[in-house]
Amino acid sequence: MGTITSGMGLISGLDIQSIVSQLLAIEARPRDLLSDRIDLLTAQQTALMGLQARVMALQLTAANFNQKSVFQQKAVSSTDESVLTVSADQFAAEGAYKFIVKRLASSHHVVSRGYSSMDSSLGAGTVSFEMGNGQLAKPTELSFINGQAGFQRGSITVTDRNGNTSDIDLTAALSVQDVLDEINNDTTVNVTASVAGDSIIITDDTGGTGTLSITGNAAESLGIAGTATVGDPNRIVGTDILYLTADTRLDTLNDGNGVRGLDFGDDLIFKRDGLDLFSVDLRDKLFEIVGAPEQSNTLQSLNRGNGIRLGTFRITDQNGRSVEIDLNELVAQYGSQTTVAHLRDFIDLKVQEKNNQLQQADPNATLMSLTVTFTGSDHIAVTDNSEPFGTEENGERISNFVIEDLDGGFAADDLGIADDLSGGTIHGETIWYMESIGDVINAVNNHWANWDDALPGDDKQVLIAALDASGNGLTLTQNGAGVITVDETAAADDLGLANPHGFNGFFYGRRLMAGLNTVMLRSLKGGSAGSDRIEIGGDINLTDRAGNTANLDLLLAVTVQDVLNAINQAGTNITASVNDAGNGILLTDTTADADVVGNLEVTGVLAENLNITAPAANNLTTVNSDNLQLQYVSEASLLDDLRAGRGIRLGQIRVTDG
Repeated sequence: MGTITSGMGLISGLDIQSIVSQLLAIEARPRDLLSDRIDLLTAQQTALMGLQARVMALQLTAANFNQKSVFQQKAVSSTDESVLTVSADQFAAEGAYKFIVKRLASSHHVVSRGYSSMDSSLGAGTVSFEMGNGQLAKPTELSFINGQAGFQRGSITVTDRNGNTSDIDLTAALSVQDVLDEINNDTTVNVTASVAGDSIIITDDTGGTGTLSITGNAAESLGIAGTATVGDPNRIVGTDILYLTADTRLDTLNDGNGVRGLDFGDDLIFKRDGLDLFSVDLRDKLFEIVGAPEQSNTLQSLNRGNGIRLGTFRITDQNGRSVEIDLNELVAQYGSQTTVAHLRDFIDLKVQEKNNQLQQADPNATLMSLTVTFTGSDHIAVTDNSEPFGTEENGERISNFVIEDLDGGFAADDLGIADDLSGGTIHGETIWYMESIGDVINAVNNHWANWDDALPGDDKQVLIAALDASGNGLTLTQNGAGVITVDETAAADDLGLANPHGFNGFFYGRRLMAGLNTVMLRSLKGGSAGSDRIEIGGDINLTDRAGNTANLDLLLAVTVQDVLNAINQAGTNITASVNDAGNGILLTDTTADADVVGNLEVTGVLAENLNITAPAANNLTTVNSDNLQLQYVSEASLLDDLRAGRGIRLGQIRVTDG
């Protein structure tokens, strides 16, 4: 059945559908307005939440402005990141640095002869593997010369006695051996470069009559700039370029084996007339004997012996309470023997005085409460323990925790505790170090017990440690009477200060590093302790096949090069050099066949220690010591430095005995 649909009234003729729709729309208008309002508020809420997130992010970022490191960030870039990428922390020194690629890394392969199977015997003899650290002629890095200040790169101009002149480019040289090779391989001038002790020697081989001369800034930094003297016209003997300074790191001493025993108690034990004088603990942390504030690090010993500049600083806690600390008042009481523990107790005293004043004004007053700690750290930490009594509307404290110098002083800054932060603890900057020779000297000279009020004059120090004039080792100078001894601890031995026999007045310690391109005798045989270690030289008796003899007294020999030089200058036909493997000594008898009247013979205590003895009955022409086992790992070696810098993965090991 069909239907008829119409929006018109059957009688009125009005558009009923349109009227109803409009009436419904009018009724729905409040709803639509409310819906639009909701949409608007939702959009505003979303915008405000986004703004809040940005403000919170800004607040968190702005909080970092309390840290000094934010203002110490360094931007760094490389001109060619495909060759060298760089990064820098806040302590990086500003400047432009040039890097020269000496050579590209490459693998090294050694192939033995063939074997019929995996189970074939290698044959008689000893097979050893070294990673290159066992070399007796270890090249001295140019960065280590001139008191570790390094080398000024560039060219040197050499003129030999025949008048030949050559500009030799040393820009890419990395080691002293590189310098020697560049000079010796030059084909324009006829000179030979070699090393002796701590200096480089240039020898003219022309036989000419002119003047041997060397010029250039690079030559000056190598100690060889100048002209040969009338008395020695064929040689330029350079000045010493290898020496220690106060900044020389302890881990570079003793052929890189460092100093053992640090951080394990009394490292240097000094006695006077057999009685304990004082002991120095060479740890890298501040210390205090509990209950004895005078037995702590002196203020003068801080900052590598530069001490603390006296003055007044203010400590303001998070409640806005403050106390002033005048170091002049403290030092007036204890003098040069003022310690960090004295400082802590002095701050406690001043805080207590401040609290007494607060309680007198208001018995219910909230008091200041500070804690100063330093034991076992390389810095001082100050903590605000006060209870909050005044806060902002958001619950924050009304003040930052602030330590600041007054009247343009530097006391708090030198103590490393000057700061302004919103937290409750100020962790100071490092003020105590044990990394260099200068740190050892400071620890001895400014030790709290290195003091005797009974000594005449103003200088009350009993012992004064210093570098010797040549920069080879340490010295001790005694102030007052009595015999001073230094116990044979590991640290004293490695610092060259062990002296159980005693001295009065002055003591020269032993040499602490080898010369150029050589190693110390005491580092051979694995640096063996006790009687096996080559602490001093000895005698070597030589007889060549021509019958020439020489008896060498090498008690003062310190390095392998000392031994080689002595043998080569002995007037026999026996030459000494480092063997082809680089890990031992090779003696060669160069006597011509026509001059042979006997057999090569080498004897002596030092010859035995170096494994270069040769009985005449053996009828030898060469003597090879084989591997003398140069030590390059010691008790002082860091685990992180082992395995070519890859370190040791931490874990547990099990040791099962027999």
